[in-house]
Amino acid sequence: MNLIEPMYQAKSPARPRGVVLVVEDDDDLRELFVELLELGGWRAQGAANLGQARRKLAATRPDLLVLDFHLAGETTEPLLAELASMSCAPAALLVSASIAARDVALAYGVKLVAKPFDAEELLVQADAVVAQSRAKRSGTRPARLEAGEASSRRAARHDLPS
Repeated sequence: MNLIEPMYQAKSPARPRGVVLVVEDDDDLRELFVELLELGGWRAQGAANLGQARRKLAATRPDLLVLDFHLAGETTEPLLAELASMSCAPAALLVSASIAARDVALAYGVKLVAKPFDAEELLVQADAVVAQSRAKRSGTRPARLEAGEASSRRAARHDLPS
């Protein structure tokens, strides 16, 4: 049984928001992230470790990376360092409950989503960091969501009246 869909009735846009790569070593959590992001209108795929992430990053050129900070026996900090040296790196969200992750997020200028995370917050942050990244590449300022627009997006995602 799909546990997310009853709680989160997203209306996927006709055109996906973009491509996201989820790097998470916990199989169940990785699947949850992928499903949640897909329900939010993203094309999502997962990677269980840095090796898989690097291969998929090279092959798919995602718009967004959702990175668990602590992977089995490693952290995603080396990947963040590599991304920092790239001219067209994808946007990134770091997901963790670790204090060390907060320091790394600050050091690399990436947004941290604290675990346990709120599904709506993850989707809002994904939209925001990708919009900011796209605006930076194009030399424009990202559009700001007005309070009414944010409420309308939340209502549409939950199939509620605005």
